[in-house]
Amino acid sequence: MMPNTCPAPTGAGTMHGASLSTAETWTAATSPHVLPFDTSISAAITLEPCAVVTLAADKTVTVNAGGSIIANGTATQPVVIKNADGAQKWASIRLIGGTARFSYATLENGGAPLNTVVDLPGALDVRSANAATLTAPDPVLFVDHLTVKGSGSQGVRLQNGGGFSADSTSLTITGSAGHAVTSDANLVGTLPTGDYTGNTQDDILLMDNPGIRWDMTLKERGVPYLSGGINQAGVTAVGAVGAGTVAVLTIEPGVRWKFKKSTGHLSVDPGGTPSRGVLIARGTAAKPIVFTSADAAPAAGDWLGIWLGGDDPRNALDHVRIEFAGKLQSSGSNSCQSVMNGTTTNGGAVRVYHVPPSSLVTNSEFVDSATNAIDRGWRDDNKPSFLAGNTFTRIAQCKETHPRDTNGACPMPPLPCP
Repeated sequence: MMPNTCPAPTGAGTMHGASLSTAETWTAATSPHVLPFDTSISAAITLEPCAVVTLAADKTVTVNAGGSIIANGTATQPVVIKNADGAQKWASIRLIGGTARFSYATLENGGAPLNTVVDLPGALDVRSANAATLTAPDPVLFVDHLTVKGSGSQGVRLQNGGGFSADSTSLTITGSAGHAVTSDANLVGTLPTGDYTGNTQDDILLMDNPGIRWDMTLKERGVPYLSGGINQAGVTAVGAVGAGTVAVLTIEPGVRWKFKKSTGHLSVDPGGTPSRGVLIARGTAAKPIVFTSADAAPAAGDWLGIWLGGDDPRNALDHVRIEFAGKLQSSGSNSCQSVMNGTTTNGGAVRVYHVPPSSLVTNSEFVDSATNAIDRGWRDDNKPSFLAGNTFTRIAQCKETHPRDTNGACPMPPLPCP
């Protein structure tokens, strides 16, 4: 880290009003720039190197359409936005129609949760004004060496279509009272490289809705992803909305994804054919992709598992580990009963609803499933098996179930596990 050469501000600084509608440049010489009110920005506000901005307790800065914050710090002369009172936190810098660029800047002691559910707010609240019409995240935020520290909630909240630009880099989030990030699931792929550790919960929380509706890559960012916060079931759904379109979720090697106990699961358009969702999870032997329980004391059947439409040949689970899944449900699949589960409904750590290619599951581990490992829940005389090349440890029922024939028939009496 290079030394900070900025002089400490002297004097009372510059007081700003609650509505900023004319372009301004805020300098170090006129710092600190004091924002005592909830502030609305609808013009370009440029912060020069060494500029310091202070926000009053519980106050929010809203960047509206036509507005922007442009923080032009340098490695030795950063921009600092911080709390005015050392004992109190400001609420958020909120992009709603506007944009922001933070280069070598620090946002310190924001994120006051106010009256919202604790998982929902963030010191930096990123949204798009065009959420209803988007077919990809709206890159309203650029960062280059931005540090968000000491948030009273999350460091960053991504929602309503707002995301980071593709050239963003070096985001540090530390000291947050909640998660490092809370994000709509379809925006989390925009998170840049950086450091997301040192928070009360070192993870990236994914909200249930609206799900993943466009192509996205879940990137390895050094902390796990979590499906299932407060008042959330922990369901991440993958599937495009428009007719004839497909949403492809690609997961990078090394990703660790945790799911809420009881209701958590990854649902890749299991009901549709052709499926509008695709899952490409290709880890490596050195960096497998892990799907696991979010419970502090994980056990078999904590979460439901992965539900997969299966008919798209791009689907792939390679070098993945799926553990503590296979929770028993009241509704089962189309697969046939085995002697292992008698008359109970079939479940599985992975449930495949339409006949897939034989290459769907390779080099993978299934550990501690409370029911089956792979539930082959389709109706077809084509019955590819996934036993070869995969490992199965402490599976309560079958390593894989028996699919029904095309006509819906099952072997009678029930067969042993394959």
